[in-house]
Amino acid sequence: MRGNQRGAIKLNSSSVTLIGCEIVDNTAEPGTTAGGGIFVPNGSTVNLTRTRICGNTAPNSAQIGQNPNGVVNDLGGACIMATCDDCPLPCMGDVNADRAVDGADLGLMLSSWGTAGSADLNGDATVNGADLGILLSAWGPCD
Repeated sequence: MRGNQRGAIKLNSSSVTLIGCEIVDNTAEPGTTAGGGIFVPNGSTVNLTRTRICGNTAPNSAQIGQNPNGVVNDLGGACIMATCDDCPLPCMGDVNADRAVDGADLGLMLSSWGTAGSADLNGDATVNGADLGILLSAWGPCD
């Protein structure tokens, strides 16, 4: 999401998993304490994998606004920074978040085959051949 004037994502006692996403240049409404990027209220959970959250503005907690019982989990490769210059773009096949798609990522993918883990690159809740295709097409160093 880019350039939303009401903040990008506001949960309401729910859970969301973001894989390979960018939440950039959003602004929370004036007079609100919600995050410009994401607002996580009590009873909500955000799981981040290879997700970039940067350059958002809000009166408080510009990138992620969070109530005390809201949960944010970095499952690997999340970058949450005030400026996007400090936050690399997500690298889709990089399962271990080392900025390269290589044998280490392939090994992690094969070890989690058939499960719903961080190697689920397309977000269909199962590591399978579709994810392997994404990994192989991204093989090499990340930009």
